[in-house]
Amino acid sequence: MPLKLASSHPEGVVVYGAEFIGDQSLAARQALIKILQLQFAKDSSLGSSPACSSSSSLIDNLEFSTSERIDSFFNESADQAIKSQDSPQPSKPINLPDLDESTYPFKLSSGELVSFSHSGSRVLVAIAPSSYQTLGVDTERKPVTLKLAERFFTPSELQIIESAQHQLDTTQRQLLRQAAWMIKEAHGKAAGLSLFEAIAFDLSPVLNQALIALDQLQNSTHGDWTTEHGEFVFSGNLLDRWALCLS
Repeated sequence: MPLKLASSHPEGVVVYGAEFIGDQSLAARQALIKILQLQFAKDSSLGSSPACSSSSSLIDNLEFSTSERIDSFFNESADQAIKSQDSPQPSKPINLPDLDESTYPFKLSSGELVSFSHSGSRVLVAIAPSSYQTLGVDTERKPVTLKLAERFFTPSELQIIESAQHQLDTTQRQLLRQAAWMIKEAHGKAAGLSLFEAIAFDLSPVLNQALIALDQLQNSTHGDWTTEHGEFVFSGNLLDRWALCLS
């Protein structure tokens, strides 16, 4: 399944999602490599220097105006790659940036920050410019039950969830609980917290922003939301079920 652009906000940040079968750790790396290889192919076809081997920003060069162009580019590139296997072509060295996973956030040798998230067969890869200090992304496809929320969420977060119960349908209630969980995990990664510390950290102001976006879903089809809290910028998409945090 082709990678799809999930979002390009906050400024300069891209989040790619894909569905894979098998080992998700391996799939995440394959996703990242494919992004870089496709970027290399795009730059080469335009006669410009590959972003991954020049001083230009990889993030700037990855941005497209619409998701349709993203999908079209991925599909065309995949078709060309298959055809090229049947007809010999002059080999060109592809200098892909190395991924340093020794410290968090992960970093490409070209300077960008990288964060992965897995849920079931779903993989997200977030890439942020080196102007940011830290990055964390999370996706959650599994249900977050009210019982689980009552066990792990803070009193302020529970109050938001419980107060919204009467105005939300079953699907929206689930989306709100999932949003709370993803916000916590994304913040935990960005802040360098353990899972226990991340879940215990109160992020009710951020959850309030997600609730506002949820209220607006009936008049919108994108489900995007973004807000600032403390030193961090939070962003996400309710329909695509992901959240990120960076500073």
